[in-house]
Amino acid sequence: MQTATAATEEMPIELVNADRGDRFRIVSLGEGKRCRRKLCGLGLHPGCELEVMHCPRGGGECGRCIVACGRDRIAIGRCMAEKIMVQKVV
Repeated sequence: MQTATAATEEMPIELVNADRGDRFRIVSLGEGKRCRRKLCGLGLHPGCELEVMHCPRGGGECGRCIVACGRDRIAIGRCMAEKIMVQKVV
């Protein structure tokens, strides 16, 4: 039996699949030590809330995801954005 909290919680998705304008909380970072170190150096860590400013959609699009973390704007390459798991903030 699911609780009311579990029923309303959304499943984590890759940052690269996030919709523009939505707010998310980082659930986990990439598997690699270098990836985690780089993202933490940018101020992105599990539990951090961010707003998606721009994120290219679809397999054919390239470019960077731009997120707002507080007052900062951070551009993240598509490959690295695929490694960041986020959950929508309700």
